[in-house]
Amino acid sequence: MLEEEIKVQLSEKQLAAFNLLRDDNGISEICYGGGGRGGKSYVGSAHVVMTGLEHEGMVSFVARQELKRLKRTTVSTMLKFCRAANLTKDVDYTYSNHDSIMHLSRNNGDFDGGSMVLFEELKHKPTDKSYDRLGSYDLSFVWIDEAQEINVAARDQLKSRLTLLKGQNFDGTNWKLPPKSLYTCNPAKNWIYHDYVRPNQKGSIEAYRKFISALYDDNPFINQESYRNSVLESKNPVMIQRLLYGNFDYDDGDDVLLDYDAILDLFTNSHVPIDLGQKCISADVAMMGNDRFMIGVWYGKVLVEYKSIAKANGAEVKDAIQAMKDKHGIPNRRIVYDADGLGAYLDGFFVGAYAFHANAKEIPTRKTSQNRKKETKPQYENLKAQCHYKLVELTNESEMWLKAIKKADETMVIEEFEQIKRRDPDKDGPMKLVRKEVVKATLGRSPDFSDMCAMRCVFFLPQPKRNRITATAVV
Repeated sequence: MLEEEIKVQLSEKQLAAFNLLRDDNGISEICYGGGGRGGKSYVGSAHVVMTGLEHEGMVSFVARQELKRLKRTTVSTMLKFCRAANLTKDVDYTYSNHDSIMHLSRNNGDFDGGSMVLFEELKHKPTDKSYDRLGSYDLSFVWIDEAQEINVAARDQLKSRLTLLKGQNFDGTNWKLPPKSLYTCNPAKNWIYHDYVRPNQKGSIEAYRKFISALYDDNPFINQESYRNSVLESKNPVMIQRLLYGNFDYDDGDDVLLDYDAILDLFTNSHVPIDLGQKCISADVAMMGNDRFMIGVWYGKVLVEYKSIAKANGAEVKDAIQAMKDKHGIPNRRIVYDADGLGAYLDGFFVGAYAFHANAKEIPTRKTSQNRKKETKPQYENLKAQCHYKLVELTNESEMWLKAIKKADETMVIEEFEQIKRRDPDKDGPMKLVRKEVVKATLGRSPDFSDMCAMRCVFFLPQPKRNRITATAVV
């Protein structure tokens, strides 16, 4: 079947995305979606099928996190599109559920030399963090559905497998198909937000990228009122913000620990008292690396001053802490610093300070100590997790005030606090955090500010008794 014989209906937003995918316009990445029922899967299916029929030899890679869900949703929509376009099975297309491959052809059932659609899963595997298993593909088009579920490393590996496809029309003229990627998504605060949504809002999105917001009321082919009412009836504010309004600032994953509105309140919680009797310093130490050295001064639960230094050397770190200590009159015993790695440099300079080791055992609280006789299992994976969960508690209960935060740094703070998430929320055992390498991959940087805030929380935990040093006179 020839491309001009295919007649399908697309919404205005779908047509805009469809044309961007087909035209040689310098745009190689299109992110489409942002809400529920915006017609995401249908526009992807339209491009794969129609462009595959028109350009013989096209190899499309269509993926979701899990193959089972891909078949039940995306593949189902693509087959639905084929029927809507009046394509004939085994003549214009064929699909093998066993092999997860679709073949497309306009040669009346002869699929040799036609186009191929590969359906694959992109589940993260600890033994293949860089997705090297994708390195052997030679692709014309990549479509990641529900892209917010996928690790950015998978996106980058697939981009490296795209190649320009060339061919010849019946009249002897040549054609070329520029390689492109489509990411259809719902709201999430990961690479989708940082690379497409946020830059699009600021007007700074890369020239080769395009974000198209598509919500339920952009789709004329559904009962919009019925869908809207069904979401509103849930009375779930996060679901309503995400699915109806495409609000990327709300996250509803099972791993979410912090309420978004509570994070925003951190900048305005002026009811939190400034406690001059509970001054302390927390410092996330980084020297000569990609991370920042972050130091904060706290009066009780109020951040009154902070400083960030990129790639600081040992002397700069020591001097910055000393200056803060002298300025605010804070004794060594009320200083906590990250003692892992390069932070060990400070051990000899601030005697009596708290050397924070992230993987140290949790500090028993009065409650856990009472239960220790009956229950020996730890409540937290390590000290880092314990302090972060304390930070979560203070934030959600509006008991912390980041008074000193500059307006220009608020987005940085919000982004880092949003990434404080629980690892393995569906499993029993001690409470864990999403691993730092995952957070760094999501943010594109280390969460140094939120780590500094979490370390401050160690002083809210029972402190071990310090050995008293005595001197004996020699007669």
